[in-house]
Amino acid sequence: MLEFAQGTEGPKVELEGLWEVGERIVERYGLGDVTVIFVDDARIVELNRKFLGRDFPTDVLAFDLRDPSPEGPSGEVYVSLERAEEQAREFGVPYEEEVARLVFHGLLHLAGFEDVTPEGRERMEAEVERYLSVWRKHALED
Repeated sequence: MLEFAQGTEGPKVELEGLWEVGERIVERYGLGDVTVIFVDDARIVELNRKFLGRDFPTDVLAFDLRDPSPEGPSGEVYVSLERAEEQAREFGVPYEEEVARLVFHGLLHLAGFEDVTPEGRERMEAEVERYLSVWRKHALED
């Protein structure tokens, strides 16, 4: 099951279509209960520093919570709305599309996709684009 939580004030995101496509990823890869939390740069820097030892903002962080206990939530994805807004301008895409890209990217990390090698990055980007395509179709129907 996929849930969204607003951890910061910021531009609002249309969640219905995002939830439907995100839930497809959760179900396809058997991710269990995942929460996507929308945060600001300050919070994502705090998480990045605490858990990864990096003192800078990033766009998305994914935490697999299944080990050591399989009970409770299985994962959390943190999306920086400030990074999404900046990257949307940089890439010339709508803000909500960039948020969707980051949500799908984080969910796919929980599913085991990695983007540290060129091959892994290519595979990840192709899968994200596949889900973005589904999301875009849904967005056009609304």
